[in-house]
Amino acid sequence: MNLREHFIGFLNDFKIDDKHTSPLIDAADALFKSKSACLSLEREIEAYRSFDYDFGRTVSLAECHAEEMGVHPYRARYIFLTSLAPFALPYFERVGLGREEWYDSMMDFKWNGELCYSKSGIFGNYSEWSKRFLSADRIAFGRLQYNEFEARVTYKSEKFDLKPDSFVITVHIPSDTRSPFSPENRLRSYKRATAFYKNRFEDGQVIFRCGSWLLNPIHKTILPEGSNIRSFVDEYELCMDSLVESFDDIARIFGIWNYDGDASSLPEDSSLRRAYKKHLLSGGKMGSVTGFRLGDN
Repeated sequence: MNLREHFIGFLNDFKIDDKHTSPLIDAADALFKSKSACLSLEREIEAYRSFDYDFGRTVSLAECHAEEMGVHPYRARYIFLTSLAPFALPYFERVGLGREEWYDSMMDFKWNGELCYSKSGIFGNYSEWSKRFLSADRIAFGRLQYNEFEARVTYKSEKFDLKPDSFVITVHIPSDTRSPFSPENRLRSYKRATAFYKNRFEDGQVIFRCGSWLLNPIHKTILPEGSNIRSFVDEYELCMDSLVESFDDIARIFGIWNYDGDASSLPEDSSLRRAYKKHLLSGGKMGSVTGFRLGDN
């Protein structure tokens, strides 16, 4: 296998932005000058294709060879992990899914790479987030991503009676730039996920869980009617006992990872940023909330 062509094929197939491809290819060229790095990656690909998947092993090898060849570890991790991604389809097929779910799930290497770039200035891989996509344990159905999880809170209502260890399907919202975060796109995703996960529940009734700053009910007052985020709040029953107030999500909204608490310096180049900046300047806080909703048949 020509590892360089294989990696460039991934960059092209998954539409990695041009500004990131040059440093990634340079890093790959540096890594592939090492025969031992090439051998390690070839062995990892062979093992992965045989369903011998060990995320920690792959990452450890990538970081070891990165140090040896003077490559940033985030880029080396990205090169090694995305070299597995084109061979991930059989992992999805064995759980009854196909090429669409595989492709949308592997696209997370683009979204997560952008997050890594905004945080560190390096487009790469820096956490274990990608681990479950490569094993088809975290799956993208269109606009949203899902995996089996626990409720993690106690919540009781007419529809739900949940304890912290109750089995649920957790929902993640990627920064997918391909399609709007609209009610229509979300509903299509919920329906596909419901069909896939319903057999995991004894009564066939899927319970979705989401814990996110997007579910903060403050959006009902600071965002206008018709807002996609505001309508997202309406889709869930919110467990307000789970509210965690913090500025941790400032980076996701404003792209700033070293926020000093001075809201007046925050950018206001989008309607969401303007709304949040006004909210913060008036003494408001940020926070994440956990919510639940039933599946859509």
